[in-house]
Amino acid sequence: MKSFFDRDPVRIGWTGTAVIAVLLVLVFNYDKIPGWPAKTTYTAQFTDASGLQPGDTVQISGITVGKVDSIRLAGDHVDVALRVDSRERHLGDRTGAAIKVETVLGRRYVELHPDGGGSLGKTIPVARTTSGYDITESLSQLTDKFAGTDKKKLSDALDSVSSLVEQLPPNLKSSLEGISRASNTVASRDQAVQQLLGNTSAVSGLLAERDQKITALISDGGTLFAALNDRAETIRALLVDVRNVSDQLRALAKENAATTPPMLADLDKTVALLNQNYANINDAITGLRPFITQMGEVVGSGPFFNVLLQNITPANLHGQVPGSLGGGK
Repeated sequence: MKSFFDRDPVRIGWTGTAVIAVLLVLVFNYDKIPGWPAKTTYTAQFTDASGLQPGDTVQISGITVGKVDSIRLAGDHVDVALRVDSRERHLGDRTGAAIKVETVLGRRYVELHPDGGGSLGKTIPVARTTSGYDITESLSQLTDKFAGTDKKKLSDALDSVSSLVEQLPPNLKSSLEGISRASNTVASRDQAVQQLLGNTSAVSGLLAERDQKITALISDGGTLFAALNDRAETIRALLVDVRNVSDQLRALAKENAATTPPMLADLDKTVALLNQNYANINDAITGLRPFITQMGEVVGSGPFFNVLLQNITPANLHGQVPGSLGGGK
């Protein structure tokens, strides 16, 4: 058997290149291998995208199983490509899809409703899909309709109804008196109603413009609350420890109640004595400064120094030290 170095290097190079190419193909297309568990792409046909965006989630019974891959217009409907993990749940041949609102700010997601006994094809037709409800667009349309209403004609119509009511029998007249009051209210509050509708349109537009920022704010608030929740046990343990220390300090004070007052009284006397002698202590410290300065000068003058210590010899040794008057040898 030939060693590795004795073999043809050209053949080895081609073989290695082919192996690398096959591995790259498998890596980038593993999800297309038959029997390999991976994600499958389905196309759901909706009459209206309803604000759905690529990257929004795909859910089954509240569990995320994929994402919206792409959205494109196809004639009288919209094709939404859904990339779904086929391992999560079997999708039957009558599976339906609906666009729903995930957050109060209008973020959408696609809800799948598995149904049927067979296997789902690549397309979910319009007959089995439901478009979402766009509250921002609905409020805008409502505002436009109210703003375009002829208030004078409406008021005249209500006045005509009111005049007709006056000719009705008493039992019907009492039932329709509210219409007259409503007519007068609408006529007297025309400017206020217009301002209210204008403000509603402005708020709706502002919420639509700040959708991403408000969503990020709510998400950050959720992160903060999660962190506080994680620290709840630590804070509880800290409070318990503080309470234990407080109990021990209270017990210590109770045990030393008999000895603490005398000790504090002695401390007060000591402090009072120090206060009384504050001037003497200050003078002693002040006088110590020149003494230390002169001592340093004496010691620093050479390898020797002279110091005169007065009255260092007791007076009662007179005549007893050799060489002194009256002393022996």
